[in-house]
Amino acid sequence: MSLPFDGAIPGNLFSTLFSILTLCALYFLCRLIDLSELESALAVGVMAVSTAFWSQSIVLEVYTLNSFLFICMMICCFCFSRAGDGRWLVSGSLFLGLGLSNHWPLIVASSLCLLPFLLWKIHPLFKGAEEPDVIGWMCIVTCIGFVALPVDVYQVRQSHDHDR
Repeated sequence: MSLPFDGAIPGNLFSTLFSILTLCALYFLCRLIDLSELESALAVGVMAVSTAFWSQSIVLEVYTLNSFLFICMMICCFCFSRAGDGRWLVSGSLFLGLGLSNHWPLIVASSLCLLPFLLWKIHPLFKGAEEPDVIGWMCIVTCIGFVALPVDVYQVRQSHDHDR
């Protein structure tokens, strides 16, 4: 099944969808770190009108998806730092794997900004990751995410080429 549009329209719709999802995830992240509704909306508003965000959003299928995956990974890290539940690490690993498979330099460079937030929680992070089940699931889910997205994108491109 494909969209009834030709050319760059499906890619632009994809980028627009993930730009909107990124802004929604940013609002959720801001609320998660105890910002008020007004402060969260202001943060989203500033990002929504920034030229840097939208200039990268017009690059088809790469930056908007990765910005969404990165913010989801940050949400998982903050949820883990609050709850200490290893399932948040496993979920974050899935977003990490998906982000690495989509555009690895962006995820690697962006992940460095997580370091200051996690340094003060490094002990609980290691404590949560000490459980062999959590480490195993983190590795498995990261690998699944790393493999799943390129296969899906390849299949979409093949079906698009086949429809022509």
